[in-house]
Amino acid sequence: MTIWNYCYDPITLSVSGKVWKSLSDADKKIFEDAAVAAMAEQVKASRALDASIIKQFKDGGMKVNELDKASIDKMKEAMKPVYAKYKDKFGVEAFTAFGYKF
Repeated sequence: MTIWNYCYDPITLSVSGKVWKSLSDADKKIFEDAAVAAMAEQVKASRALDASIIKQFKDGGMKVNELDKASIDKMKEAMKPVYAKYKDKFGVEAFTAFGYKF
């Protein structure tokens, strides 16, 4: 197995515009703060689960290859034309939200 961190699947917390507009600024702040706290816990839990699964694979005899930064950078460079192709279709915001810079 090769770990190369090619994507991150987001979990979206959403509410209808009608409901959001009906909330006071104080209530919106409560939701926003709770979302940030939940996000941090989800990331922590997800990374712990990943580590546990990778350990389980290794313990079972699977060879796990973790790419170095130079290899990951080379893959990112190779993907630039794909990102450029879909930039207009999905919007710059979709890419920049995950750290990609055009």
